[in-house]
Amino acid sequence: MDYLKDKDLDKINNWLIDLRTYWLNKDVDKIVSLFDTTCECYDTPFSSNGNVREDWAEIKTQKIKDISYKVLMSDGCEFFVEFSIRYNDELCDAINHIKLNNNMKCTYLKQWYMCK
Repeated sequence: MDYLKDKDLDKINNWLIDLRTYWLNKDVDKIVSLFDTTCECYDTPFSSNGNVREDWAEIKTQKIKDISYKVLMSDGCEFFVEFSIRYNDELCDAINHIKLNNNMKCTYLKQWYMCK
């Protein structure tokens, strides 16, 4: 498994740019459009498979100042990405395991996060 491949980075960066934009704009419909209808989505490593729309609905009430990300690993259409989310009064960090299909839709998302 390679840690970072340029062609793989192009795939995930385009997807992440859209995700970040839609997240900051609190546009749940556009976020949902980034996911395949059969996506497995886990808010935590121990949660059950969730519903993408329901899981992302919480962004409507978030007071986010900024979101940054760094791709830690890429292998074809599978990625590990670190997100830093700055709220008004706290900073959270999340590692996300993301798989994209050939149509650039997310088919798998599992996250681990912690707030400072």
